[in-house]
Amino acid sequence: MLRAKYDTVEIADGAVLAREETFVPEKAATLGVGEGPAFGKLAAGEAVEVDGRTIEPHAVHEERELRFAY
Repeated sequence: MLRAKYDTVEIADGAVLAREETFVPEKAATLGVGEGPAFGKLAAGEAVEVDGRTIEPHAVHEERELRFAY
């Protein structure tokens, strides 16, 4: 069930670790990306152009890790 929601799921150190890459709108805004289609493209993993600069998806995503004891 966790594999359907998260990018990776593994068992380590007595826990289930679930990781996902998530779009962080605040990071995009800091880089000058306005809300709208560019947000959607970045969230989907596509690069966008802003004021002649290319903003790569990795610049506005972060990895979240959740740990579930079992």
